[in-house]
Amino acid sequence: MRKLIHNENAAALIMVLLTIALIMLFSTVMMNNILSNAKQNNVIEHHNRATHIAEMGVSFVSDQFTNYLKEHNVELNESALQDMVDDTIDKVEAVQIDDEYPERYFELEPDINIQETSKGAIVSTQINGHDGEFNESLTISFSLENGTLPIEEWESDSTSPPEPPSNPDHFYDEDVSWNHKNVH
Repeated sequence: MRKLIHNENAAALIMVLLTIALIMLFSTVMMNNILSNAKQNNVIEHHNRATHIAEMGVSFVSDQFTNYLKEHNVELNESALQDMVDDTIDKVEAVQIDDEYPERYFELEPDINIQETSKGAIVSTQINGHDGEFNESLTISFSLENGTLPIEEWESDSTSPPEPPSNPDHFYDEDVSWNHKNVH
């Protein structure tokens, strides 16, 4: 008679070791992906924040230009516009957003281009938003025009849209167009 000896302990040990090795391999790959995604999200967050800070700078500079023009009631010539630009540069050289994060600020580029037009001028500049080592720049142009258009002229150039129907199930039978002009 033959006696068969089955020793399955070694096979089970090999299976357990292979399973542990595969689990460690997959977890290393997954951890690498998670860390890579976290770094990428951090970079995107900083770039987005720098862009938003630059957009805040655009609003701030726009408000500074508007306030200067309201306070000084100037004609739009190169000398008056240069005074406005100099005043704005003094106020906006670098504006820190938050005291807790001094690396978050926006700044106005000192090279501001003033181009006179027949109706006024175009003022172009660049705003830089900073969030630590991340920077984003926005180039902006302000179109400034002399004088104002009287409301009477604006009303004569505009038409109103048609009144909404009183019955919500009603449809217009004819094509109704609504014309309007942009007034600056």
